[in-house]
Amino acid sequence: MAEDSGKAPRGRVSQASTQGAGKPAGDGRRRSMSALGANVERVTRQVLGKRALAEASLIAEWPSVVGQDFARACQPRRLVFPDRKARREATLVLRVKSGEATRLAHLEPVLIDRVNGFFGYQAVKRLKLEQGQLVDRTPAPRPRPQPTLDDSESRAARERIAGIEDTRLRDALNRLSDRLSGAGSGGRSDGGSTR
Repeated sequence: MAEDSGKAPRGRVSQASTQGAGKPAGDGRRRSMSALGANVERVTRQVLGKRALAEASLIAEWPSVVGQDFARACQPRRLVFPDRKARREATLVLRVKSGEATRLAHLEPVLIDRVNGFFGYQAVKRLKLEQGQLVDRTPAPRPRPQPTLDDSESRAARERIAGIEDTRLRDALNRLSDRLSGAGSGGRSDGGSTR
């Protein structure tokens, strides 16, 4: 009889190696990918508590809270509450583009009203303006998927294109069909020349 060496017998898979994608690991983490946006609120709540949610939502919604004109001129940096428990009458620290501080100082009541309207109570009492470079928070545009043709669609397109009398138009449509079907790098598959 063989001695028990603590190893899994041959032919069996240990429990640790069966923990794959989508199943919890021993430490509670999941081994699958998910959208970052779906987890941001949960993570920020754990790290910074409720304070982070108010500030994070203000930062995320800033253009819709104050309007595009103000959003191009300034960005929120932080909320400073005199009494953290009361969470009222805070100073909203804004980063302001060079040359905009004077205009925004005159429009302070408008900005404060819009921010307090967002929170639903008098969360902000005053602004503190700091001049500096604004952070570009516009998301990068997503690449659009390129349309493609399968073999039957490509053949059908070729048949329709063959009936066109204008040679320049026919050649252009054949090149387009080739690109969409992946048949070539702009050349025609029927041996003709391209212009």
